[in-house]
Amino acid sequence: MSPEQARGEQTDARTDLFSFGAVLYEMATGKQAFSGSTTAVVFDAVLNRRPPSIVDLNPKLPSGLERVIGRALEKDRMQRYAAAGELRSDLQQVKHEFEIAGVSAREAQRQRVIRRRLAVCAVAVALTIGFAATGRIPRGGPNIAKGVTIMSRKNQVVLHLGEMCETGE
Repeated sequence: MSPEQARGEQTDARTDLFSFGAVLYEMATGKQAFSGSTTAVVFDAVLNRRPPSIVDLNPKLPSGLERVIGRALEKDRMQRYAAAGELRSDLQQVKHEFEIAGVSAREAQRQRVIRRRLAVCAVAVALTIGFAATGRIPRGGPNIAKGVTIMSRKNQVVLHLGEMCETGE
């Protein structure tokens, strides 16, 4: 129920958008935007109180969603979305920003894995060259790191890197 409904005033499309904002709030947080033990307490909350921040209740939510829900739940209907198309457009923008952030996070993780694997490969190659140059090739295949083994066969150094040097590309 919107503030204008609670006051018995004329309603319009913005009234429905307030209700939709309350549904979005509950979907995002698992809690009602306006609750109370009696109808009077709920009316007071609808008329006078802001619900707790959705990001405080669910830190995984994008901050843009808080902005959209906050605008839908504005007490003053003139500050609310005037049409559902506006709200939809803002939700699509939040979705787009969220998807970009997710891709960026995945790409950053992938780059960290690649750098770590390349570093292990570089160390393994340097050790192999060092062993070969000094003539001190360890016998029995010592494991330098997980997936990296150096073995000698008749004055040759065999470096087995397993999957360590795969970059996933």
